[in-house]
Amino acid sequence: MQSGNIIVTNNHLVLQKFRDKAGLDVKVDEREAVREVVLAVRDYIHRGHRLISHPLSGNFKPERNPLKSIVISPPAEELDHYSLKLIERTIDFYRGKWPDPPQLMEDSLVSDFARIDFELIKNFTELNERYNNHKKEGQYGTETWPHIHRRCGV
Repeated sequence: MQSGNIIVTNNHLVLQKFRDKAGLDVKVDEREAVREVVLAVRDYIHRGHRLISHPLSGNFKPERNPLKSIVISPPAEELDHYSLKLIERTIDFYRGKWPDPPQLMEDSLVSDFARIDFELIKNFTELNERYNNHKKEGQYGTETWPHIHRRCGV
């Protein structure tokens, strides 16, 4: 993963796996609900960070998953309007249907959701690392993942 990226999460499995990964900062509070994770990412974007992973990743109902991990960049000089638009659309998607915080769910269910979220972010970071390695070798242009999402209509 690119140096300086940040994972904002409320998933303890993500913290355990990525805590010591070089060049990666993990912000975690297991007591927080998905709402606080998404709003924290929005606040980071307002301070110049941009989305690296999609905030609604996964192919299951996000309004049921109490755990969320989102990768953002180190801060830049300018606001990334695409990232802001995408995180605002995510907030609009969740309005009125935010998942319950993990403390209000059965432990076995939270454990299953933690594994799903962990696998999603693990696979994303591995794919992103391969992409960045190819980019360094000149095999790809200078696009970043969110800009590829935009080009593909995501």
